[in-house]
Amino acid sequence: MNVTAFATWAAGDASVATFSTSPAGLATAVAAGTTQVTAILGGIVGATNLTVTNGIALVATPASNHLAVGNATAVSVVELLPNNTTQPVTGTVTWDSATPSQANVIQYGANGGAIVAAFASSGSSAVSIAATEGALTGITTITVDQGTTKYAYVSDNANGAIDSYTVNVTSAPYLTPSSPLGTPTEGFFPSQTVVDPNGHYLFSVGINNGGTATVATPYTVAPSGALTTGTSVTVVSSPDSTYSLVDPYGRFLFVADQSAGSSAGIYVFAIDQTTGALTPVSGSPFTANVDGLCGLVVDFSGTYLYASNAGASTGYVSAYQINSSTGALTALSPAMVTAAPP
Repeated sequence: MNVTAFATWAAGDASVATFSTSPAGLATAVAAGTTQVTAILGGIVGATNLTVTNGIALVATPASNHLAVGNATAVSVVELLPNNTTQPVTGTVTWDSATPSQANVIQYGANGGAIVAAFASSGSSAVSIAATEGALTGITTITVDQGTTKYAYVSDNANGAIDSYTVNVTSAPYLTPSSPLGTPTEGFFPSQTVVDPNGHYLFSVGINNGGTATVATPYTVAPSGALTTGTSVTVVSSPDSTYSLVDPYGRFLFVADQSAGSSAGIYVFAIDQTTGALTPVSGSPFTANVDGLCGLVVDFSGTYLYASNAGASTGYVSAYQINSSTGALTALSPAMVTAAPP
């Protein structure tokens, strides 16, 4: 006999679930968690545990992806609800790789997302990357390929443009001007052009058309190699010579201002993984151990940045640790002195 309607129902933790009196035995989820549930009838008590999750599953995107060795990509995750709609994750998400030697999470991002880097070819198989939030799991897969270079870009300072080339890595001519792709005139004079490791975005740093400021402009790179201009950001309000680079995982753009004045320093911008947009990092510019900056390099792990300095009397290299989450730089001590200015 079903006695559900005759029992008195209660949840031990009302912050997780509650019970209504009509109909009896109907639990209403309040928040994720586990609570004991009791049913009392005629002095007889029955008990069980009720687990409330934030949804019925996690949906990781992209569902599958191809990455070249040495590249990285952003992955995101949302909760799938019983009505087939989705919502942002409400708890802590962890990520795990089935084959970390081929592809693995190198950084956690906002809203439960992460950045996955490719380390070694996975051949025809795909690496499973799992997101877990409590009892919920979502899977994305990464196939790691050996990449090929298709296009090259050069800062054309004299003409205020970015020149593009098609690359042939096997036979001459290795670089062919790709005029059908266009050489967009930017209204400023680019001094350096760098591409993120994935080939998704290009960043050009140079002096604006009025000659009053140094700016950084992001571009989206189409599969054809064509460039779409993004929103420029001001590096410094003076027309300075600069050196720039992107870290190995496409997270940050570093710009070294060569000026000997108060603007000298290393400017850092966070790169939006889905749009390429640039956002200044808190604390930028970083000026510790800076004197006549003339070059930047980041180690292959994206952990350390080294800056060459001409100095007032002798050249040296200053070293910094990169905060993997924010991009902020912490100076290491001591600076490594070279024998002569670089």
